[in-house]
Amino acid sequence: MARFDRFITFIKDTDGSAPRTKIRAAETSKYLGKVHTDNAYEEKARYYSITERRLRRQALAGSSRFSLRQAQDYAFGDVSWRYGTSVTRPIGALFLLTVTSTLISYFAPLINSAAGIRPSGATTMYGFSGWNVRSLLNLFNVGYFYLTAPAGGSSATPSGWVKLIFVIYILLALWVIALVFDAFIRRTGTSR
Repeated sequence: MARFDRFITFIKDTDGSAPRTKIRAAETSKYLGKVHTDNAYEEKARYYSITERRLRRQALAGSSRFSLRQAQDYAFGDVSWRYGTSVTRPIGALFLLTVTSTLISYFAPLINSAAGIRPSGATTMYGFSGWNVRSLLNLFNVGYFYLTAPAGGSSATPSGWVKLIFVIYILLALWVIALVFDAFIRRTGTSR
C-alpha cells in the first residue's frame, strides 16, 4: 500500500502450536454447543459437542501412550459411538463384532480340530465342511450362538482357543449394548 512503511511477514507455526490451536478451537466449540443447548437447538449443540471431542482427540500428541489414547478415542468414541449421540453406530459395531466372531469360530476347526463351537451332546464342531447345505447350516448355528450369547441363549459351548474369542466377544458385546442404551437415553433425554 502507498505510504505504508511496515513489512508483514508470515512465519511458520512453532513446534507444538498445532495442539494448542486444536484446544482453542475445541473450547470455542464447547462454548458454541452450550449456547445452542441453552437456545434449544439440540441438533446443532450435538454437532458442536462432537466437534469439540474430535478436536480434543486430535490435540493429543506426543508419546506412544497419547497415540494409543488417540486411536482408542477414535475407534470407540467417534467410529462406534459418535461420542454418545448415535444409536445406530453401536448396533453396526455389534453386528460387525458378531460377524467377525462367527467367521473366526466357524473356520477354527480347520486350523485346530479341538477348537470351535460344539453343539450340546455332540463330539464334532460346527464348522466348514465344503460348499454344501450342511456347511451353511453350521454357519447359521454359529451365528445364532453368537447372536444369543449375551442373553445366554444357545446350548452350544465354545472349546479350545475359541473360548478366548467368546470371552472377548461377550465383554465387547455387553459394552456395545450398554452404549446403545446410553445413546438412546441421551437422545430421548434431550428431545423436548
